[in-house]
Amino acid sequence: MAEESKHDKYIICSKCKSKYINDEEHISNDFGYTRLEDRYKTCARCRVRNKVNCKTYAGNRKEELVAYRKTDMKISTS
Repeated sequence: MAEESKHDKYIICSKCKSKYINDEEHISNDFGYTRLEDRYKTCARCRVRNKVNCKTYAGNRKEELVAYRKTDMKISTS
């Protein structure tokens, strides 16, 4: 996999494949950094969309998840 350098004009999101300008201002707004100062590979829109989708999925299937955990607990204690 080719690494992106500072000389590239654009940064590409690894999830949605959108192009973003490669300078400090745009990187801080569109991507962000981890607490260890590593740049995220996905854009801010994709990270927010993923959080919303995960919460919706878990909320819609709450009863199924509870039932699965109960059966898993019975199997592991047996």
